[in-house]
Amino acid sequence: MAACNGASSGLARAFSRVEKRPNIITGSTDERYPADYVAAWALLYRRFKRSGIDRDAAQQALEDICAVAHRNFRYLRWHDERERYLRYPGSGTRFDVIERE
Repeated sequence: MAACNGASSGLARAFSRVEKRPNIITGSTDERYPADYVAAWALLYRRFKRSGIDRDAAQQALEDICAVAHRNFRYLRWHDERERYLRYPGSGTRFDVIERE
């Protein structure tokens, strides 16, 4: 599931209480400009189309989104054993854009 402001803790708490929940939630942790969401969702769905929808693809898409749109995007992945959503990137983590040689 991708949603504007979807990586806020309130949405994860709400889905944690129900039996049928999305495995992955992608979104920003704050309100963004529409252009940020347009870029983010284009990058996300392009990555999923090319690589499939899994943890690695979601993490790579998020790195792309943070480099292009804004650093306040996260993805939350449901963990069955812990019975909660895990956040990527973790607290205090940031992505740096570097030029390739």
